Amino acid sequence: MTGSDEGTIGPGGQFSRRWWLQSLAVGAASTVGAVGTSRGQPAVTVRWEFEADGAIEYSSPTVVDGTVYIGSDDDFVYAVDAETGTREWRTEVGPTQRSSPTVVDGVCFIGSKDANLYALDAETGDVLWRYETGDMIRTSPTVVDAIVYVGSNDENLHAVDAETGTERWTADLGDVIRSSPTVVDGTVYVGPGDNTSQEHLYALDAETGDEQWRFQTDHLLNSSPTVADGTVYVGGWDETIYAIDAADGSEVWRVETDSGVESSPTVAEGTVYIGADESLMALNAETGAQEWSFGTDDQMRSSPTVAGDNVYFGAGVLSDGAIYAVNKNSGQYRWDVPVEAAYSSPTVVDGIIYVGGGQTLYAFDGRRVGSPDSEGSRADLGTFGHHSGWRYSDQTLEIDPSAGSRGFEPATDGFGFPNWSGETGCETYPEPNNCSEDATFELSFDTVGLQTVRDAISGWSISLPSTQLEMAALAARALVVRQSVSNGHCYGMVFAAKEYASDPSALPEDVDSASDIPRPSDEYYSVGEKIRQYHVSQKLSSEVFWATMFEFWFGTIDYESAADDVTDALDDGTAALLLGQSDADGAHQVLAYDYVENGETIEFHLYDPDVPAYKHQEAIENDETLVHTYVVDAETGEPTDPYQGYDQYAYVDPDLSLEAAGALTSTPEELFGQFDLSSVFTLHSPARLAVDAPDDATVVQPTENAYDGVLSDAAIVLGAKPDAIEVTVVGDGEGEYSLDAVGTDGDQVVVDDTVTGTISVEERHAFTVSSTEDAGGSITRSDRDTTAQTDTEAESDSSASGSDGLPLWGSVAGGVSILGGAGAYLYRRVSGDEE
Repeated sequence: MTGSDEGTIGPGGQFSRRWWLQSLAVGAASTVGAVGTSRGQPAVTVRWEFEADGAIEYSSPTVVDGTVYIGSDDDFVYAVDAETGTREWRTEVGPTQRSSPTVVDGVCFIGSKDANLYALDAETGDVLWRYETGDMIRTSPTVVDAIVYVGSNDENLHAVDAETGTERWTADLGDVIRSSPTVVDGTVYVGPGDNTSQEHLYALDAETGDEQWRFQTDHLLNSSPTVADGTVYVGGWDETIYAIDAADGSEVWRVETDSGVESSPTVAEGTVYIGADESLMALNAETGAQEWSFGTDDQMRSSPTVAGDNVYFGAGVLSDGAIYAVNKNSGQYRWDVPVEAAYSSPTVVDGIIYVGGGQTLYAFDGRRVGSPDSEGSRADLGTFGHHSGWRYSDQTLEIDPSAGSRGFEPATDGFGFPNWSGETGCETYPEPNNCSEDATFELSFDTVGLQTVRDAISGWSISLPSTQLEMAALAARALVVRQSVSNGHCYGMVFAAKEYASDPSALPEDVDSASDIPRPSDEYYSVGEKIRQYHVSQKLSSEVFWATMFEFWFGTIDYESAADDVTDALDDGTAALLLGQSDADGAHQVLAYDYVENGETIEFHLYDPDVPAYKHQEAIENDETLVHTYVVDAETGEPTDPYQGYDQYAYVDPDLSLEAAGALTSTPEELFGQFDLSSVFTLHSPARLAVDAPDDATVVQPTENAYDGVLSDAAIVLGAKPDAIEVTVVGDGEGEYSLDAVGTDGDQVVVDDTVTGTISVEERHAFTVSSTEDAGGSITRSDRDTTAQTDTEAESDSSASGSDGLPLWGSVAGGVSILGGAGAYLYRRVSGDEE
């Protein structure tokens, strides 16, 4: 039987949809204002708007227990507070804008274009398990009797155990599946389709996947079926709406349309509501006769929902779209609101209409016009988008959180060895020279060529003048080579641990977690290589790291933005923190893995690579708590209880751009401009340097090390003309030495010179610097002081700084310099680099 064609009812007159699209604009984000209008009177207001970073479009919201869940094209699934519109969490799972979440017993299920079906903790967003199909998923999962049903572009319908994420069965339907499955009374109804020829709607046994019947159509099925009173309703791309007997697959009636049907039907009180022919159609569920239609003049992919006396739906593509409300009995226009790309299907809870449009999740307050909860077959069966009252809401699932990925845990994801300096694990801290045999290891490092550093800095997004680039490279190499034997590895350990926690498949064979790794050498040499890779290449390329260090020294951190950066990163997983000391010369790298807001403060929970995982395990075994914290003011972000005295902090990440580093208040030009007036001194000898510079200059010097035959000491002086500096070589042994000096004044290199000599223990050779244009300056031996000096005097000289109190690069707890504690960003090079 073909349904009759009755008249089309539209908004009409001056209050037509086109008039409203031109004259109305949705209010700013989080602004409550009248936006939907009925005959000139406000009918609906914006309760809130939530902006994703990518298109929501087809994903429809699910609202359960005060939280709205929705997918997006920005690779994240979002959980948003239904009352306020604030984000509760987001989890990266790949593009999900074609899939809508299903929430059952505290678990959020969603499909992704990365070919995986995900089970997420609905409260935290943690991945409980994921199930991989053979191709992208563009359908929404349905969960019935602890089985998840989802279609994939691999042409299979997958039945997956909801508790374990393991396969129950698959059914090959012979074509990609874009139609979301519906499950009723032990039968799964689904339609595949990508071909232009004949397709079928399938009925499969929900327990086994065996085919019960198939119904032939003349084109693909993008519409998802719904079931009511023993009849299956679905739209086809063959310009037909079908009613099919659910028991045997025989046709009950069909209604021809003028265009392919992508909208999915819902049935309420004997009426089928579905979008077709740029209209919302209301058909008699028994006969297919048309009861009314509402014209929109726009393509309709959204699926309608019924709530109270109204039907809500979206129409329109790209920027020209709208969300509509019409009377469910007559099709009479109630209101419309312009939105972008209105493909998403609304869900109504307690009179609030939740729907996606473009990149925005909207909450419209429709209680003035009487909008209770969504009803009808689509909401009841949970076919993309539902609320707590759907038919299968009372399922109970028992999921072991350890079955899938989880949040970072220091006892599990921290390394089984502490941060170390030197060539062996016995030079570790906080337990120096107290190594078990298993914890002892030997690692040697190649030195770093100057050209390697130049190339790395040249690759930054910052375009440095040639003199700044050269001085930055000289300074970096001097500090790196000076630290090449006794540097700590906290930076590399932090990012290697983070990678292993997020991708356990990267761990060495027969290792379940980083805590099982007792040392980064021998059979675990690949772990040491990974740590070194992060510690060298990532630090080498991380201009944000260097800009943050310079901000620590010369500028002012915006701690409000710093706190926001950290909490935003923690909402997604973990956040690497660079810690500094304003009144000393130390820095350290840690990994924040959680945070707690305590009213006036925010408490960051830290993984400190100085503390091996077994320390956390021992605490757990003794029913104790071992949590390292960094506490900041909730309003200003200022540190209130810093970790181990590190009163500076900022979020850093190898992939973070300078533009995204909100804590930086100075421009790169201001920060790296310090090298416009600078000098770099490097010493090759069993000796050390003592530097005398003007009070307003800053002297940067690494910690003391035994001479390793490459570079025994280095000093960088910032903010003083080279000819105002005196440098002294202090003998720690007997032998020859060479002292290199390079200095700049503005855009000119004014000194580039090397002197050599022979020195004995405690002998002092003082040098003055002269400077001229074109690097014509020199360093010259003076006779001011060639006598021995007391240890106290030498210590005073070697730790000098300017009177402005800017910090130096020197020793910190455990013998790691500001580059060592933060992770010396270079200490290894490709053979053949310039020395």
